[in-house]
Amino acid sequence: MPHEYDDPITPEAIAAAARRAEGLARAKPEIPFERHVSVAVHETFCGCATSIEDEIEGGMSGLHAELLRAVGEHASGMARAERSEDWDEVDEASAQSFPASDPPAWVGGRARAIEQEND
Repeated sequence: MPHEYDDPITPEAIAAAARRAEGLARAKPEIPFERHVSVAVHETFCGCATSIEDEIEGGMSGLHAELLRAVGEHASGMARAERSEDWDEVDEASAQSFPASDPPAWVGGRARAIEQEND
């Protein structure tokens, strides 16, 4: 539901819109994430920050574009943080052992006998 004209654009409001976008994305992952961000911005911020400014400027206003960018970045950061929480000790050990867990590279050429040293 849109807010009144005097609602400030605060970090808390951007975080709330990001949470809304993230929730929409989880509910309908088939829809592009940018669309969820757009809906969340529309629902969270006053129409004067989006629709009215767009109409005045004859296209997407700078304020509207910045709201979309800020909310999108915040929501993306939340998603990355959520995925990193799923990381466990096994994932960490696997990542740390990566070079050692790869098989040796194939070295082309003919096989040679290894000569033993005579002492």
